[in-house]
Amino acid sequence: MKLLERLLVKRVYALSGDLAVFASPLAVVPPMEETTGIYLGIDDLGRSVFLNPAALPNMHGIIVGTTGSGKSTLARHLILEVRRMGVSSWTIDPHSERSYMRLFRRVLLLGMERINLLEIPGWKSSEFAGELARYIEKIYGIAGARFALREILLECLERNSLSPLENLSEVPEVKRIYEDLAQLHEDGAPTISELAAESICFTFPQMSSREFRSLAALALLMLLQGYRRMLGEVHRLEHMVVLGGGSLPGTVPSASVQGNQEVGLLCSCRDAVTA
Repeated sequence: MKLLERLLVKRVYALSGDLAVFASPLAVVPPMEETTGIYLGIDDLGRSVFLNPAALPNMHGIIVGTTGSGKSTLARHLILEVRRMGVSSWTIDPHSERSYMRLFRRVLLLGMERINLLEIPGWKSSEFAGELARYIEKIYGIAGARFALREILLECLERNSLSPLENLSEVPEVKRIYEDLAQLHEDGAPTISELAAESICFTFPQMSSREFRSLAALALLMLLQGYRRMLGEVHRLEHMVVLGGGSLPGTVPSASVQGNQEVGLLCSCRDAVTA
C-alpha cells in the first residue's frame, strides 16, 4: 500500500518560479546590496536602499505611476541626492510645476528665453540636420518631408541662421516650424557648453503648444548628447536629466540618449504599466 502511495502521490520539489533550485549553486547567493550611491529610502525590513549608477549597465530609467502616486516627489528627491554627489541636473518640465522650479537657482522659460540651437559641438552638421528633421517630421506630422527638411536645416547650420527656413515660411507647414524654432533659437544666447555646466529647470509658457514643448525637449537632448560625446564617454554619472510627462511625443528616441553612459535620463510617465 505504501509503495502504491509513493507511486501515485506527486512530490513537490520546487515551485514553478523557484528556478534557483535547478541552477548553479552560485545562483542562490543573494545579490550584493548597494551601500553607496543615491539614497532611495528604507525597505520593508528597515534597511537603507541605495542606487549606484556606476553599477548599472544603462543609466536611463522611467518612473511610472498614476496621478498622485509620488512620481514627481521621487524625481525631486533624486535631483537633490545627485546634487549632494556633485552632479549637475536638468529638469525639462512641460507643466511648469513650482515644486521643480523651487529646487533650481536658474529657471529658463523657453519661448520667452532662448538658447543657441545652431552651435552643435560633437555633431556633424549633416548628422544633426538629419536627426532633427526626423524628429520634426514625427512631431508635426509632416509625412515624407524629412529629406527636404534635412537640406533646409543643413543650410541653416552652414549659414548659422534660420533665414533659409524664414524664406520658405509662405508654406504653412514650414511657417509653423520656423516660428517654433525662432522662439527657441537666438544668436548670442547661451550655448550647450554653458547650459551643461549648470543645474537648470527648463519650463514653458502656459499657452505653448505640445509640438513646441516636444521640439524644445528633443533639441536640448540632442545638444547635450553631442556635447557629452565631444568630451568623451565615461562610465559614471556626471549629469542627470529629468523629463516630465508630456515632454516628448510617444517614446524617447533612442538616438537622443544612446551611448551616453555619463548622462542619466529619467522620464516620468503617468500611464499605468500593463502586463
